Amino acid sequence: MKLTGRIRVIIQNNGSIHKSLDVQQKCSQWESQGLYIFFLPKYCSEMNKIEREWQQLKNHELVGQMFEDEVDLAYAVMDGIEARGQ
Repeated sequence: MKLTGRIRVIIQNNGSIHKSLDVQQKCSQWESQGLYIFFLPKYCSEMNKIEREWQQLKNHELVGQMFEDEVDLAYAVMDGIEARGQ
């Protein structure tokens, strides 16, 4: 990472992948480079805007659908996002 003199902040929820050992081991390095990870409080989905979008997608665009595999789900999510944008 190139040092720019700027501070950058990434806001994460408390998903296990965001709190993984790999991430924890990198935090000091990232902070020395001006990148900080901020974790939302637990059970605070109202502060995480993507949670509202996922809720809308699940309730309106994906409701009642079954998917053969992850690829089919991914395409359905992309189609749902596009439909919501229109």
